[in-house]
Amino acid sequence: MGRLNHTCFIIPHARHFIGRIRHFADALSNSRKHITIPNSIIADLKLWIQFLQYASAGISINNIVFRKPSIHFYSNACQIGIRGYCVQNGKAWRWQIPEDLVDVVSINALEFAASVINIWMADDGFISDLAPLSCVLSSTDSTSAACWLHKLSFPDSHLFEQNMARKLARIMLSADSCLYSQWVAGSDNGAGDTLSRLFHLDDSSLTDYIYHNYSVFIQLVPVSKEISLWLTLLLRHSRSG
Repeated sequence: MGRLNHTCFIIPHARHFIGRIRHFADALSNSRKHITIPNSIIADLKLWIQFLQYASAGISINNIVFRKPSIHFYSNACQIGIRGYCVQNGKAWRWQIPEDLVDVVSINALEFAASVINIWMADDGFISDLAPLSCVLSSTDSTSAACWLHKLSFPDSHLFEQNMARKLARIMLSADSCLYSQWVAGSDNGAGDTLSRLFHLDDSSLTDYIYHNYSVFIQLVPVSKEISLWLTLLLRHSRSG
């Protein structure tokens, strides 16, 4: 466990997945011959195989030291939807939560999801280019989401947050990039708040509304079917769980 903890210093996203393993190991009794490993622990251990393979191959110092961000995202959420956009090019997205899945998870969980989907959209090339050794800055008006981007330790009942953290880790490993988070006041994120609420406006009307009210020009792009389906299934699974 000590060696895994040392690995977290050079792979920050591994911090999400060490707490449950440590608590499980500490709770084991030497007298027990047979144990059942929870699915969440198995999922974390599988990710740790990827982390250690990534570290074994060598990690660029650019993903360890502090440096100027190369990509800057803003994200926001409300009870009925999530959204995000890239500061550099103004490309934005929004996703409305199906009516039967509203209030399934907390607003902080949705804020966390919006931050993760921002990075996923960039990794897929929809709103930016998440090139190798990118330095990503994710801004959110949720203090919880800003912290969860770096450390998440929830019990098994929080399936939504756990799966979000695993998706984020896999994206950042695949992109060979680093991530920083920043809290911003909600009053400074007016355009983002509008994106996640005014679903009665079509894309053209919403673009005009944001430009005239916040002097921010955005270009809305659709959320991929893969991401939309993944989010919907995850919310349904969280509701049934």
